[in-house]
Amino acid sequence: MTGIFSKVHRRIRRLWNYRRIERALQGKRGLEIGGPSAVFSPATPNGFIPPVYAIAASVDNCNFATSTTWSQGEAGRTFRYLPNREPGLQYIHNATDLASIADGSYDFLLASHILEHVANPLRALQEFHRVLQPNGYALVVVPNRLHMFDHRRPLTSFAHLQSDLAANTDESDMTHLEEILALHDLEMDKPAGSPEEFRERCLHNLETRCMHHHVFDLASLDRALRHTGFHPLYSTDVWGIHVLIFARRT
Repeated sequence: MTGIFSKVHRRIRRLWNYRRIERALQGKRGLEIGGPSAVFSPATPNGFIPPVYAIAASVDNCNFATSTTWSQGEAGRTFRYLPNREPGLQYIHNATDLASIADGSYDFLLASHILEHVANPLRALQEFHRVLQPNGYALVVVPNRLHMFDHRRPLTSFAHLQSDLAANTDESDMTHLEEILALHDLEMDKPAGSPEEFRERCLHNLETRCMHHHVFDLASLDRALRHTGFHPLYSTDVWGIHVLIFARRT
């Protein structure tokens, strides 16, 4: 009976937080880093994250280049996140330097499977904080390392994240290369190819940005957000695949 009660309680809590996120983002203007992302699309409902693309007033996007492994888009009004919506603005910036975006420009910010690819995550989170309005929201999703190809790697320590911030580490950083080559589970990452092909891709990470510099869990992501001026409101594990935190800018 206790198990059934606990299961029902988790479902009620999940639904309540789903509605909470929905209310907070509905009709608002958002910025996504590295989109478009399936987790925010009404075409892939998951029961944990509302279809943000459908409920927002508009969504703009920022990528590090006009052509990436995951998307294509020149700067300008070219970000197509839903087929029946006017395209959003596409910015070309690194996540750590959203240079042309003014302070307080957006009501909310989305980042799905982005932070682990960034060499200086705390600097990126500082920029996310800067471009949000006071009391704006951030919805940050990272992989659950226990169920993907990073499962052999240790969690990145908070001290290491702080040292990257202090050193102003940029995307040319190769500090984690040997660890990645030794511990990345290629059996769970077939698109990465052979060990030789994977190594070659990592060596060109400045161009591809496919490498996971850092490994997070809920606790370390929570700490990173708090350190950069966010107040986490809800955190959860989505299907064992994603780690999600919904936070407010403080």
